[in-house]
Amino acid sequence: MPNQAGRRVRCRTCNSEAIITKGGTGEITCSDVAADPPMLVGKRYRCEACATEALVIRVGLGEPVCCDAPMTLSKPKETKSAD
Repeated sequence: MPNQAGRRVRCRTCNSEAIITKGGTGEITCSDVAADPPMLVGKRYRCEACATEALVIRVGLGEPVCCDAPMTLSKPKETKSAD
């Protein structure tokens, strides 16, 4: 089933949970190995293959995986200074 924005996904093994913020064609799962660095609540992860983005709302031991590859931690967008 393709990822759809607003859909909640939960890992059955480590109880991590995320909300999809930008849909794509891949399927989000969780790896069974401990993530290094660990998943962080409130951080966004992105799939480089299908552009799916997810916001972590509950951490677990694994790391988010989409399209058979670990998702990358998205960096905050830089804004111009108000000075």
